[in-house]
Amino acid sequence: MIKGKLFYKVLFFLTISSLMMILVQTVWRPVNQKPLKGVTDPVEFPTMTFDSLYDGSYQRQLDAYLSQNYGFRESSIRLYNQYIWSFYGKENVDHIVSGKEGWLFYNHHVDDYYGQEMYRWHQDKETAVKTYELELKRMMQLRKALKRYGVEFLMFVAPDKAFVYPEYLPEQEHDTTTINARKYYTKRFEEVGFPYIDMTEMFLEMKDTMSYPIMPSKGAHWNNSCVYGIDTLLHLMGELKGEQLADFSYGDAIPSYRFMKVENDIETYINLLIENEKTKKFQTKERQYKIVADSNTLKPNVLFVGNSFLFQIYDYIHLDSIFSDISHWYYNRMSYKGFNRKHCEFSEIDRLQTMLLADYVIWFADGAQLYKTSYGFAEDALIKLYVDDDRFWKVWTAVRDSMSKEIMSQMPKDSVFDTTLFLKQIGDQAYTLVKETPEMYFEEIRKDSIPQEMDERNEKILLGKQIIRDEKWYDKIKHYSNLMSMSEDEALNQEIDNIYNNRPLLRDKDVNLTYKEREERLNAIIEEIKSKPEMMEDIKKKAAKKNISVEQAIIDDANWILEYKLKNFE
Repeated sequence: MIKGKLFYKVLFFLTISSLMMILVQTVWRPVNQKPLKGVTDPVEFPTMTFDSLYDGSYQRQLDAYLSQNYGFRESSIRLYNQYIWSFYGKENVDHIVSGKEGWLFYNHHVDDYYGQEMYRWHQDKETAVKTYELELKRMMQLRKALKRYGVEFLMFVAPDKAFVYPEYLPEQEHDTTTINARKYYTKRFEEVGFPYIDMTEMFLEMKDTMSYPIMPSKGAHWNNSCVYGIDTLLHLMGELKGEQLADFSYGDAIPSYRFMKVENDIETYINLLIENEKTKKFQTKERQYKIVADSNTLKPNVLFVGNSFLFQIYDYIHLDSIFSDISHWYYNRMSYKGFNRKHCEFSEIDRLQTMLLADYVIWFADGAQLYKTSYGFAEDALIKLYVDDDRFWKVWTAVRDSMSKEIMSQMPKDSVFDTTLFLKQIGDQAYTLVKETPEMYFEEIRKDSIPQEMDERNEKILLGKQIIRDEKWYDKIKHYSNLMSMSEDEALNQEIDNIYNNRPLLRDKDVNLTYKEREERLNAIIEEIKSKPEMMEDIKKKAAKKNISVEQAIIDDANWILEYKLKNFE
């Protein structure tokens, strides 16, 4: 009896202790938890009001907040995931599917193979065909417009693991009544003469000749095999313009003793408590290669618009050996610039300028993503090339006003609503409508005729190409942009304006800052330093070491940075 009471006392104590630990972790977070892999939409802590309590919205938002922020959430999720994975071979992730022999796939790739992905994006086959044909028409129009300015536009379809290794897929019913986007597009590309590469079909032909898997069993992307894709792409690019680009020379496939994250990028999203240990000699192979180039080899400036398959080529290929510059518009939503993948918001870059300064623009996607067409790139690019910004916003205003007038005419006269919120919502709808269907609103796009004023502006941008190809000149532009804390695009545009207006060029400029200009530059650098926590930590250490104030240490560093920038500009 005493033993029984002791057991319940211990159980009660452990329960209370566990709850107290969770409560302490929820409020103060004393224990650092490894973040879960994947995307989580943050939930704000709700503000309590009488109305929110009365209608229950406070309780619902509080429940959502606590579900996402309770103590030891990450560990508890990993523990549960480990349990169902170890005992039942199940994964607690909607978009991941377990295949045979431990292979893992993204759900949409499996659905694409079995003919079921089309219904996620299109109501029926007729709607899908109509969408693809409209996109193809836009792509052909865009290619014609870009060629006018010396820019080639082509399509690269990255390899789809589900089609390359279908023998490892889970069993699923095959729907033969739908249209596969990749196969439809490539068939139509052949018919209309649009340049493309389909790496899925190429990898299918290659895989039986390889001594190792050409795509990782627990990853979604290619690994070292990306060299075959870029090699093939360079050949097509060279043929389109009659240019000699870099080539690849291949050696043996040898065991690889490095582990790259791409080898198990799907597996990491399962968020297990005990991750598989990676041995020092990770068992895979890599094809040895050399980049072949000589004095006649050109290095083009390339803009990729596409998905995450592009990230692996930075890890496996020395891109500065084959390209002069590279831009990556990730899903046409965010920008990565240069070989160091500098992230820039779309609002920070001149997209029209980036397109026209490129020698090649490449739409880059895998087969399952072609159902979404070009992520809005083709129609957006046509607007940029054909339509002046002022005209675009005038059309948008007219569409917004027409939509709001129609909606308000159908509302009861005594309706009470938030006018600001209403106009914002209607404005957003109008913006989407104009962006997604530009042919409806812009006659120049519908008639495929670039207005003279836009043509002149586009030709003006092309002056930048001549500047960029002059290495010393462009270095001066980059140093100037760094000195003046502006983007390279802005500095390049300033130089183009200098040429057009017959003003002194930045190329020939010597910087002699006035007292006021120097103060402005120093203040800008000081603000930049203060905005970067890592720099501030270093400065605090310097201040302590030199026995000076932190503010003085910031000023000293700002002066040093300014002098360094001035020296580089000379």
